[in-house]
Amino acid sequence: MKRLTLYIALLIGLLSSEQLLSQQVAEFSQYLNNPYLINPAATDISRLFNVDLSMRKQQSRRIKDISSYYVSVYGTLKKPNPRQSMTNGFRDRKYVSNSTVEFYNPKPTPVIGVIVSRDNFGLVQKTNMHLSTGIHLPLNARYTLSSAASIGHILLNVSDYHTVLEDNDIPFYQFIQGFDRESILDLGLSMWLYSDQLQVGYAVQRLFSGNSVHAGNDETFKVRNFHTISLGYKLQLSQDWQLIPSMIYRISSLEENKADVSLRAIFRDKLWTGFSLRKENILVINLGFKVSSNIIVGYSYDHGSINEGRESLSANEISLKVAILSKKRKSLF
Repeated sequence: MKRLTLYIALLIGLLSSEQLLSQQVAEFSQYLNNPYLINPAATDISRLFNVDLSMRKQQSRRIKDISSYYVSVYGTLKKPNPRQSMTNGFRDRKYVSNSTVEFYNPKPTPVIGVIVSRDNFGLVQKTNMHLSTGIHLPLNARYTLSSAASIGHILLNVSDYHTVLEDNDIPFYQFIQGFDRESILDLGLSMWLYSDQLQVGYAVQRLFSGNSVHAGNDETFKVRNFHTISLGYKLQLSQDWQLIPSMIYRISSLEENKADVSLRAIFRDKLWTGFSLRKENILVINLGFKVSSNIIVGYSYDHGSINEGRESLSANEISLKVAILSKKRKSLF
């Protein structure tokens, strides 16, 4: 009976990891502070490189350490023109007249980035690194289209701390060996259409869907495509206040398609708070503060539970965003 319980627990952990192969979309809320995690085309456009760090700890009665850490770095390959600057998925400037656009003749802005993350689910640990490259192309006086491609490597590990083998338990040992240090190649494509008020995004990850994870000689599950559709609109309530309702719709064959609905209020572009309702009826409270022009700190609290409240999904996240390099940096070309 003990052995059967271990089999079931391990399999659930592995399947949970499969649903989390995209950047923390399925269970986590880091994308509220950093949309680049779920859509590599949603990069800020400025003369600085953006460095984001996050630490997330989830509460659990059964497993002591359920945690997630990531660092992301991205920036433009050449110094962009201030007229094309973009922050948090929106253009910083309003549209200009067509005559000004023709005179100015805006050029595409190339961007590169990298994400490194480490997720610990107790039974299973996941480490991945993704590289991305994209380009922002102004379409007209108001709208810009960004597209990006990302390629990454995902490594699944079975934690030795949670696997206690009985004597001569060869089948269970083979089961663990089939998953331990499983390596998966990941490819993603994304697009982001935005103006000073509207943002629409689409991303697909795990395009190498032919990759499979095996346990012994039996195929357990295949890597499936994962799609996300994003939509947001900025309401300028006054000179000081902005209100941004947004939605992310996730499409996956591994679970029921669901939407995350969020609402964020921003005061003078320096202080903001937000609420998000996600799958499993999880409520996320998000706070952020711009310490200086180059430093932003954030905090998120996820409140929720599964199994009729027996297992908590509540979590705390602390994030830090730092813009580095001088504004006078020259083009890398």
